[in-house]
Amino acid sequence: MELMSRIIKIDSCLSIYSYLMLFGKTTPAELRNATGLSKATMFRSLALMSEAGVLAHEEDSEVADKRYSQHYYISQNIIEMNKELSSPGLASYAESQGRAGLVAEWIRNLEFLPATLNQHTTQLLISMSCQEEVKESSPNVVTKLMVFRVDEGENPGEVLKSLQDFVEWFDGKHKTKRRDWRKPIRNPVVLSMSLVSLDSAGR
Repeated sequence: MELMSRIIKIDSCLSIYSYLMLFGKTTPAELRNATGLSKATMFRSLALMSEAGVLAHEEDSEVADKRYSQHYYISQNIIEMNKELSSPGLASYAESQGRAGLVAEWIRNLEFLPATLNQHTTQLLISMSCQEEVKESSPNVVTKLMVFRVDEGENPGEVLKSLQDFVEWFDGKHKTKRRDWRKPIRNPVVLSMSLVSLDSAGR
C-alpha cells in the first residue's frame, strides 16, 4: 500500500501506465518519445512500478540494440489492486498494526486516480490521432464526452443505482475475455465516472 500510494501520486508513473494500458508492451525509448519524460524520470518510475508489482518486463534477445531489447508491460491492473487494498479486512489489519493513517492516505489519493488516468489516456489518444503517418493510413476520430452537474437530487440512491447498472452493462459488454496486457487495444474506450451525494433522507 505504501508503494501504491506513492505511485498514484506521481504523474510520470500514471502517464507511463496509461500508455501501456492503451498500447501494450513497450520499450523505455518508445515510452520516452510518447510521454516526453526525461531518461532519469522514466527509469525511476519504471523501477518503482516494477517493485510494486504493477509492471513486468521481458527481453527480446533478437534485438541487437540493447536500448530497444527491454519491453515493459502491465502485470497487475491498478484498479483491481485498489479493490484488494481497500478491503475492510486489510484496513482492520493496518489499524491493528498502528498504520491506520496509511489507509486514510491511500483512500484520499484514490479520489484523483480515475480522473488522472482519464486525462492521460485522452491526451495520448489525441496525440496519436494527430500523427501524420496515422492520418494517412487510417483517419481516426477521438470522441470525448464530459459532463458536470450540481443540482438538487430528489432521489440520489436512484441515480447511484442507474450508474451502477450502466457500469455493469459496460463491463459485461467489454470484458468478455481476460486481456493480454502485452498487446495494444485496437479501439480504446475510456470510461471515468464520479458521483458524490449528500442525502439528508438517508436513501
